[in-house]
Amino acid sequence: MPTPDEKEKPITILIIEGNSADARLIRKLVKEAPGIDCQDKYVMNLAEGMELLKHNNISVVLLDLNLPDCQGIDTLMALKNEHPNTPIVVMTDPDDEKTTLEALKIGAQDYLVKGQIDGHILLRAMRYAIGRKQSEDAILKSKILLQNVIDSMPDWIYAKDTQHRFLLVNRTFAESQNVQPQKMIGRPDTDFFSEELCCGNPARGITGFHVDDDEALSGKVLHNLDNLVTWGDGSLHIYDTSKIPLYDESDNAFAVLCYGRDVTRRHKAENELAASNRALRKALHDSIKAMARIVDLRDPYTAGHQQKVAGLASAIARELGMDDTAVEHLVMASTVHDIGKMYVPADILSKPGRLSELEWDIIKTHAQGGFDILAGIEFSGPVAMTVLQHHERLNGSGYPNGLKDNQILPEAKILAVADVVEAMASHRPYRPSLGVEKALNEIERNKGDLYDPAVVDVCLGLFRDKAFSFNTQPVTGP
Repeated sequence: MPTPDEKEKPITILIIEGNSADARLIRKLVKEAPGIDCQDKYVMNLAEGMELLKHNNISVVLLDLNLPDCQGIDTLMALKNEHPNTPIVVMTDPDDEKTTLEALKIGAQDYLVKGQIDGHILLRAMRYAIGRKQSEDAILKSKILLQNVIDSMPDWIYAKDTQHRFLLVNRTFAESQNVQPQKMIGRPDTDFFSEELCCGNPARGITGFHVDDDEALSGKVLHNLDNLVTWGDGSLHIYDTSKIPLYDESDNAFAVLCYGRDVTRRHKAENELAASNRALRKALHDSIKAMARIVDLRDPYTAGHQQKVAGLASAIARELGMDDTAVEHLVMASTVHDIGKMYVPADILSKPGRLSELEWDIIKTHAQGGFDILAGIEFSGPVAMTVLQHHERLNGSGYPNGLKDNQILPEAKILAVADVVEAMASHRPYRPSLGVEKALNEIERNKGDLYDPAVVDVCLGLFRDKAFSFNTQPVTGP
């Protein structure tokens, strides 16, 4: 049934027919075509038809392939080359089936067999030709739009069939291999990629990608990271790729769609950032060690104390399940926990006898002094605060702020126990070494009152069950 638009809008037909009798018949049928308003124009040769198409809005051309100035398929080719957007219905002889089929392959929208044409057949052919041409144009526009979209993307997009031949490629992918996109269509990937191409494994070569293609064609969706790919200029790039199966109307996978993002720059930036972070961490650790040496130089009687405390503190922290970053911060704090003693006069630090109350008050300032020194350094963890709190006690009897239990950092609770044990087990100017066992008895007796119970239990276990020793145990921070 004709649509309302077809009834209102007339169809303008150009008849190019070399036989005047056939032309009269066609024109008669056009005028009598039922249910549609048709207007016709008539010429006898191709040259006149070409000229008329230039200056008129023609809906469809009825084309005789045997004209005085052009014969056979050449007639259709000449017309299509000059006017590719005009629907064409070829008119052929009954015994020329070969020419008819060739004309349809080349791009004619439909055909009419001379001597077998009536009004209904003519109307059907014209409508079909116009509709088919409109559909072809719509499909072509969609293809052009799709190609423009994928060509505008900076990532690789391509599709391969079951024989690894390219069905679709975008410009970014083709240009990486120094070829034009159309040069890749229909050709296998082995024409462009050498055996050195690898999928994170140089031994696999291009066959590695073929394995992935076949897996995708079996119905799997693949996501592969860090694939190494060689460009046409020989440069090596890193790609994150995805492969997705494409299905036909029978639900059979006929191709694999591939999407690849070049992450070479990202990897380079990440590696540079990691190297920079390593350099910064080394500089920070070197600074910490330098500060520790300064403390040892000012107080030779306690030389090595901070390093030994750091070893015990890190061992306790690991037994308690602290992560590497937290352990690293604790080790840094332990290594310089007495840095504030720089503010304490040397004669007080090395005094062999009992300290006066005033001298003890001066000694106690080292926690705040250490915090003041470290607070100006941008640590990524609570290093300065751990140093400030390492003499705080659970019952609030510690210094400098009399903090209690949950007010004290977990790192400071560990450092407090490690500091007491090492100090009691080592020689001091005002007393000989009391020994490790007395130190352990001290923290065990004051567990829950001065010292965190969990920290104390772990510390006791390290010495009594796991043979921890200050002389052999290295610092285990990252």
